[in-house]
Amino acid sequence: MQDYKTPEELKEQFEKLAKEFGKNLATARNAKGYTQQEVAQKIGKENGQTVSNWEKGHYPPKSFADAIRLSDVLDVDLDYLTGRLREPTHDIQFIHDQTGLTGEAVKKLQENRGLSFVLSLLIEQSDFIPLLWTINQAMIQDVVNPAFTGAGTDKIIRDENAFSIYRYLVKILEDISPDEFIKRLSDAEEKKSPVKWNPEDITED
Repeated sequence: MQDYKTPEELKEQFEKLAKEFGKNLATARNAKGYTQQEVAQKIGKENGQTVSNWEKGHYPPKSFADAIRLSDVLDVDLDYLTGRLREPTHDIQFIHDQTGLTGEAVKKLQENRGLSFVLSLLIEQSDFIPLLWTINQAMIQDVVNPAFTGAGTDKIIRDENAFSIYRYLVKILEDISPDEFIKRLSDAEEKKSPVKWNPEDITED
């Protein structure tokens, strides 16, 4: 038997969609640094009142074309505006689902794509994940044992972790010749893509 919704249920669903759309629209607009008036002009509206009404959840865009223009202007997928995605785009949502990285973390990596080969190099090292677990454990202790926050013991833990990271990075960089490092960096910047680093290919001058 087909599941029919009553007029009251349809009205409730519509109002929920309007509020969800408005909340996500405001979030996306603020993330881009646009005013309501600027967004209105970019999608061909006369003033920002229409955008304001959308954001307040009074109603969603009546035109599908307006919704598409909004997603294009704000660099988000339409599914994000309607609440079907937690992250702004399907690509970011997929990366989040697969890795657990936050949307902001993914954006930072995208903005600094030329350095992604460095991150790849670090992650591929056998002792990098244990190092992350050490940092994670220290962070958990800060939360579980807040009495230590700011105390000498807590500072020692943070200092030891910071020193471990520093020592680890220095160790990796010591194994890479300056010429090889510069070459890899230049290649990554030109390709704007991660570089697969094979330590066995690195030769000292």
